[in-house]
Amino acid sequence: MNRFLTKTNFQTGRLCLKRLWNEFNGNWVRKLSANDEKNSIEGERFNLAVRDYFEGGVFIGWTDGSAEQAARKTQELLNQDQIVLFEAAFIHENLLCFADVVIKNKSELTLIEAKSSNKPKVTSKDNFDHIYDAAFQNYVMSQSGFKPTSIQLLHANGDCVWPDKKNLFCFKDISEEVFKRQNEIEVAIENQLSVLDYDSSPRVSKGLFCKKPSDKACPHIEQCWDKPTKETIYDLPRINEDKINLLEHNDVHLIKDIPTSVQLTKGQNRIVETIKNRKEEYDLSCVKDKLSHLNYPIHFFDFETYNASVPIWNNCRPWQQVPFQYSLHIVESNGDISHFEYLSSDLQDPRIPLIEAMQQHFKPTGSIVVYYQPFEKSRIEELARDFPDYSDFLESLNVRLWDQYEVFKQCFTDYRLALSQSIKVVLPTFVPELSYQNIKVQKGDQAQLAWRKMIEMSDGRVKDKKINELKDYCKLDTLAMLKLHEFLIKRLSM
Repeated sequence: MNRFLTKTNFQTGRLCLKRLWNEFNGNWVRKLSANDEKNSIEGERFNLAVRDYFEGGVFIGWTDGSAEQAARKTQELLNQDQIVLFEAAFIHENLLCFADVVIKNKSELTLIEAKSSNKPKVTSKDNFDHIYDAAFQNYVMSQSGFKPTSIQLLHANGDCVWPDKKNLFCFKDISEEVFKRQNEIEVAIENQLSVLDYDSSPRVSKGLFCKKPSDKACPHIEQCWDKPTKETIYDLPRINEDKINLLEHNDVHLIKDIPTSVQLTKGQNRIVETIKNRKEEYDLSCVKDKLSHLNYPIHFFDFETYNASVPIWNNCRPWQQVPFQYSLHIVESNGDISHFEYLSSDLQDPRIPLIEAMQQHFKPTGSIVVYYQPFEKSRIEELARDFPDYSDFLESLNVRLWDQYEVFKQCFTDYRLALSQSIKVVLPTFVPELSYQNIKVQKGDQAQLAWRKMIEMSDGRVKDKKINELKDYCKLDTLAMLKLHEFLIKRLSM
């Protein structure tokens, strides 16, 4: 092996050795999503804030051209009695780490693992991810002759209100949690290095870890699995490892093949029966009852938001979802339809202009249809909190919200919606002539990234193109709700 095993590789190996081997050897290449690219932007902004916090530190990283040169520079600087290093490089045999922050104070050496998330991942629920990140760094540092005396986890403080930089970070001492795992880390590293020396990919059985948790789902399932990848037992919501093991032992892979003898929850059984029998049913009385609560003029409304690791504007918090755009379709009782929209196109705080545009566009009465109410409701509540002068208007909107998502979740028993009632699933199912595939921006994470890039563009023609692409996407969201509403009305008349 002529390359280094890094922290990222190590964490991949904790999940799946087959994925580690194939990614490390270039057989499987993960295509970065819009969300990956956006998080990379925000990760770098967070790192810059960390460096700003520890004044007078020296940045190392890859600036000297190679890992070996960076490691030599790190070693030279750590000969000083007192110093702060950023992205300090340490090498031990085939292992490489770049430590976020290293603070030397005479005989004390502190390793700080910096994470941009608001909450530390230090429990079994999170697979102890941040603990193992720090444990890998600690192992490499120790083996290279620089053993930390203490280890801190630095993470964003979700309660920080910008521009209070002093309150931006939280610190947690994780020394004990890291130190007690060093033997485990050593064994795991030796195992991973051994696997990487294989001439061919190791055999690893598929499992729940391939798909869950969703933020760690393997991007290579289509290449890896030799069985269907849709409607599998691993897609069944809230299924536990014991049930998975039982089904795997009986060679059950698809939801439709789960035998009735397997004890599942009521909700899981409903999904299994719906998929198994390919049901396409709906409860007419349920739909009628839901729609009876709507009042004209009916507003179809959707926000697009951006969440930054380090707030961009005053009176914001780390990772707060800040609305920068909305689309609004209004249907009158006589059937007339109007459309309104707002999009911030520069680096100024978008919130007050957005609120004032909403004041102009919303009618004083009538239902406001959204898709998945908790999101829009929370954003409106945050706007009211942050701008109390507008709270009366904003709170008056929240009491008028009506959730279209609940209709398809509660009133439809349809195999096509059994595992997800997202509008991206519901729309092509019932209004196939309307498609997100025909526009440039097709998902929320793409909208976030497109907007973040657009607001800093200097080329007017390119910027106008991006603005129109963003408007097309948000407009389609509310048009989709309107067309789904028409579909529901039509069902009632059948």
